[in-house]
Amino acid sequence: MFLAKRIASALLLLASFGLAVRPPTVLLHLSDIHLSTNVQKYWRAFGDREGDLELFAGKLLAQLAPQGVLLSGDLTDSKDAAGAGLQQEAEWQAYRRILDAFVAAGVPESLIFDLRGNHDVFNMALRGGPNDFCRTYSAEGRRCPVSQRVFSAVLPAPRQPQHAGPAEAAGTVNSRRLAESLGSGGQADSETQEERCPQVAILGVDPTPEPGLRSPANFGGVASKALLDALKAELQGLRKSPPQGCPPPLVVSQGHYPLSTMDAPTQVTGPLSLLRHLSRSAQSMQLVAQVLAEHNVSAYLTGHLHGAFGQRLHRLHATPAGKSNPQAHTGNHLALAHRGLVLNGAPDCAILQGVGGYLAELETAAWKDDRRFRLVALDRWALTFADLFFHAPGTPRRPRRKEDGLAVKENAWLEAYQQRGYAVTPADPSAEVLHHIALITWPPDARYSPLAPSNPQQQQGQQAQQASASREAGRRLADGTGGATEEPVGAGSSSSNSSRALDGVTSEAQEGDVRAMVFSLDPRAAAHPEQWQVTLHTWLPGGAAFSPPLRMLLQPAGGDLAGGPQLFSASLAVDLNCSSASSSSGSRLKAWWEGGSSAAGKSAEGGCAPPADHIFAQVEVRGGDGHVSSSPTQPTALHCRPLPLTAVQGGALSAHRMQRCVAAVPAAPLPLGTSWLERLILAVNWPVVVHRLFIFLWVCHVGLLLLLPRMLCSRWAPRISASPLFRPQSTALLSTTAAAPAVPTIAPPTSRTPSQWQPVGQSATGRAAAASLKTAKRWAAAAPQALGGFLLWPAAALVLLPCEMGTWMALVAYMCYLLVGPWYVAELLSGYPRAVLFHAGVLAKLPAVAESGSGSSSPASSWRFIGTSDVFVMSLVHLMFCVFPMTLWVACVVGRRQLALKQSLPDRPSRRSSSSTVRVGIDGSSSSSDSSASAPVGKECGSSQGGVGLWVKLQQFTVLQLLALACVAALNVVGAYDKAAKMNGWMSVVLSPGFAWTIPLAVLPVLWPPLSKQALCLGKGD
Repeated sequence: MFLAKRIASALLLLASFGLAVRPPTVLLHLSDIHLSTNVQKYWRAFGDREGDLELFAGKLLAQLAPQGVLLSGDLTDSKDAAGAGLQQEAEWQAYRRILDAFVAAGVPESLIFDLRGNHDVFNMALRGGPNDFCRTYSAEGRRCPVSQRVFSAVLPAPRQPQHAGPAEAAGTVNSRRLAESLGSGGQADSETQEERCPQVAILGVDPTPEPGLRSPANFGGVASKALLDALKAELQGLRKSPPQGCPPPLVVSQGHYPLSTMDAPTQVTGPLSLLRHLSRSAQSMQLVAQVLAEHNVSAYLTGHLHGAFGQRLHRLHATPAGKSNPQAHTGNHLALAHRGLVLNGAPDCAILQGVGGYLAELETAAWKDDRRFRLVALDRWALTFADLFFHAPGTPRRPRRKEDGLAVKENAWLEAYQQRGYAVTPADPSAEVLHHIALITWPPDARYSPLAPSNPQQQQGQQAQQASASREAGRRLADGTGGATEEPVGAGSSSSNSSRALDGVTSEAQEGDVRAMVFSLDPRAAAHPEQWQVTLHTWLPGGAAFSPPLRMLLQPAGGDLAGGPQLFSASLAVDLNCSSASSSSGSRLKAWWEGGSSAAGKSAEGGCAPPADHIFAQVEVRGGDGHVSSSPTQPTALHCRPLPLTAVQGGALSAHRMQRCVAAVPAAPLPLGTSWLERLILAVNWPVVVHRLFIFLWVCHVGLLLLLPRMLCSRWAPRISASPLFRPQSTALLSTTAAAPAVPTIAPPTSRTPSQWQPVGQSATGRAAAASLKTAKRWAAAAPQALGGFLLWPAAALVLLPCEMGTWMALVAYMCYLLVGPWYVAELLSGYPRAVLFHAGVLAKLPAVAESGSGSSSPASSWRFIGTSDVFVMSLVHLMFCVFPMTLWVACVVGRRQLALKQSLPDRPSRRSSSSTVRVGIDGSSSSSDSSASAPVGKECGSSQGGVGLWVKLQQFTVLQLLALACVAALNVVGAYDKAAKMNGWMSVVLSPGFAWTIPLAVLPVLWPPLSKQALCLGKGD
């Protein structure tokens, strides 16, 4: 009897996998391809971008078989050999060849969704103009009007698996029974209805600026009011687009710019406009992000930053659904939600109304730099993804690719690479890719789930209709009345192979279901997936195994394209002894709870405490050759519910109460585990933050470095001059020769030989040792004073700077000019006059943008001002790395000159004294020479001393000052001036007073006598 029940349970388990559950939808995401005509120039840095992508399309794309391909901007590099922005038709023709290769690999062009990036609009005066090649060669450009900024498409539902034999009949019966048990009215066509309901909608957002200027005024996105209105209208249309009886599909959006880099356009015409921009919120939840969140979009895929700030720029934004329902439903609802059921024609997203509420923003690194691509799987309205690297002969070796550094050194990986001509490595170090790519699609990753439902209004209307059915099904699952009695299972044993009666399958057929997609990199091995050994491994946060390894079963393929990934499934449900403070099982589970689980120690229903609030899952794939690949380690939420007391032999009840733990949809997402920099980049609105930071640093610069020292000069300048920290003797130790104390010089008698001068009993070695000891003591005594003077000298020099009023006023005037005046002149559009950049925008002669957006070959142009946040970034960098160090340099030069002037003035009590050199003769007579006549005498405090020539001023610079000036100049020449000259020409550097003139204008007041007249403000005496 026992063996018969075991066999029946296994057959019913196999039959349960025939339930009407659609296969996952697979998407391929690429960003920042940057196809360029300058391949040879940048070969060592970026390799063969086009050749590697053609190899990717020809060799790997057919094995991935995606239902859609997303290309999120920067399709071309759009730069000439010097680095200036330029639209080149040859690059767009290369991109067209890539699209043709994708179509040849089996992806229809209608399923290719591409968008413009900032490089794709470089030097583009008007969309639809003669140099707008995107509308001619891109997929969306051919399908949509030029003026369209928002694109949407509903993907067709993947084909259902074709069942045969007893499994098909059992699956149909189980689906009907499952619908009846949940109060669906006995719908027999649930599988057909789910087939015709679309699962995923793709939404593209194009916030590229118009006109598209050259760098440096084209980096951030522009979220205009027209764009936001079009986005709202498109999202509202997606809600109404599904067929009757189908819920809205899960919306996956894409765009080139991260949500934190978009800014609203402002016509900055005065201080009020600047103040309005400064007063805007600095949170990232605004503009496009706010619209997506309000309409409960599930994910936003982006690029643009090339992984410069981290390899995992991910963030979850709370949506209105999540804010209104921050906590999930009870355990009964979770038990229903994680199974992907169909209720009254509505899939499980209606049940997830209280569990959703997050918009996942996922940035990917560039194909240009790292050959990065992303696989996205959408299974039962849950999103999972895997980031991967593509390796080919033309792939560059990038230093940031530390994640795959060990994999490429393994012999098996190298052998596979040589056989196929390409290879793949995962970005997640916990994964391994050799001959297969594995990805767990269900249950969802607890870090990125739950996602937001697509239509909360519709779900609220359905909630009342389904409340009774949901409560009844939850009661059956919690009380165990939905199935027959089961044999008790020991703690830690897996129930996937435990005995179940027929009625038990109806309520627990999909409980604990785990699904995984496996992509084969070898076409020959892809023909025999039944030879793969796919195993599921799970463990608790403390490291203990949650269940024994489970063999996953192959499901019928359901992809839209030939070949493609294979779907594997297993049932994971573990029966454990309930733990309590007094039970012996609590001590056995105590080791399992170690690892920081927040659920450990919390009592669940019926007095049971779950071992953890989540587990870790990983799928291992072993091919026919024995090589192993594995999926990324994925945290999965854990839901436990008590089981009814079961009878054992003799009719007695079991001594321990049991609980069943299954993988489920989390009530709230787990921490992403990203770095502080990765969190910061996506947490704030950077156009507003950078503008505020520039104003803050400008105010600090003027207030703390210029105005405050002017107020402190009259009181603190004499004290600084009298302080021993800033006397020349205290800084002499920084040189190789220390200044000796002023003592009379004893002239040796001319009639004696040098040997006669030596003191009796002291050799040359002894004298050298004594001199070294004396020097060491002098160094030890003066080192703290010299170090203190060195550290405090910049602040002291700033206080001495206003002593030269002309130099100080020149610095104040220049800072005011940087705030209100033009500081950079460049040719930002070919064929148009040079534009003038202010710190808050660009003044340029630009073509008039037609309202229809159809474009014109010769539009009327006029001078107008465009507010752009890109200039904020440039002005902020210039302020930090050029203006600030040059202000300190000028202060140090002026301060040293003031101290030298003070030292040259003799003190009033000893103004007639002189320094003498005493010569002692043989007869004891002495003579002295007076040098007081050669000492310069300064004027009174506050007066100016002229007559100092330019050559004399140049001689006053120290080696350290000249070295500091050279370092600042080299930093700005290499980091700014040279790049600006390559992008916009040397005339742009020469004609930019607020940019390239900063260093010469800082040196000029120090050298020009009318501005650098020395005013002695250090006092007349000690």
